Amino acid sequence: MNEVTDKNYIVIQSFMVSELGLKGNELLIYAIIFGFSQTTGQAFHGSLTYLESWTNSTRPTVISSLKSLVEKGLIEKEEQTINGVKYCSYRAKNSTDKAEEVVKKFNEGSKEILPNNILYNIVDNIVDNNIVENAEKYDMKTITEIVDYLNEKAHKNYRSNNKATMRHINARLKEGRTLSDFKQVIDNRCATWLGTDMEQYLRPETLFGSKFEGYLNASAPKRRGSDGRLLGEKSNGWEFVFGDD
Repeated sequence: MNEVTDKNYIVIQSFMVSELGLKGNELLIYAIIFGFSQTTGQAFHGSLTYLESWTNSTRPTVISSLKSLVEKGLIEKEEQTINGVKYCSYRAKNSTDKAEEVVKKFNEGSKEILPNNILYNIVDNIVDNNIVENAEKYDMKTITEIVDYLNEKAHKNYRSNNKATMRHINARLKEGRTLSDFKQVIDNRCATWLGTDMEQYLRPETLFGSKFEGYLNASAPKRRGSDGRLLGEKSNGWEFVFGDD
C-alpha cells in the first residue's frame, strides 16, 4: 500500500475535530488510521509513503505526526520484526466503540451525522488492500428490466441482483448506453446464437462486458422466428424483425 488512487478516500468525522481537537496532517493521518481500525484486531499496516501521499508532506513530517498522535494517546503503535526487518502498525484507540456510536446515531436519524461520514452505508463494499472504496449507485429498475428482457429472449433465468451482473450493466450505463442499446444487443445476439454452440454465451458477463460496443454495432440478422432462432433466406411464414428486404 504505497500509492493513493482515485478510488481511495478519507472519512473525517466531526468528533475528530470537535472532541479530539485535531487539524492539519494529524487530522488526516488519524482519520486514515481510524478507518482501518473499525474491527477488533485490525490496524493500519500501510507504508509511510502512503501517508506522505495523502498528506502531501515529507517523511519526517509524517513520522512527527505519528509520534504526536501516539503521545496524545489517540493511536497505538505496534512493532514486529520479520526476518530482521522491523514493521510498524498503528491502531486508533477505542475506534470500534466510536464507530458503533456513529452508526447508532445514524440509525436513530440524527441530523448531526452526514451520510458520507458513515462507513456502513455502502451497499456493496469493494475492499482493496483494506481500503473501502466509494460505493457504486445502481439503477435497479433499469438493471432489472434489462435482465428480465435477456431472460425472456434467451430463455434464461439470471438474477438482476447478481453483483457481477450489476457491475457490468452499471459500467455500460456510465458510458452513456441506453436501455434500447441493451435490448438491441440482446436481440442481435439471440438471433445469431440461439440454436448454435454460442448459445451458452447468452449471459450478462459476455453480452454486457468489454465487447458490448462490438455487439451493438454488429450487423443484425434479417429474420428470426418467434423463438428467436436465425432463419434462412425464405421466411416460410416466420416474422421479420429487423426490417423489410
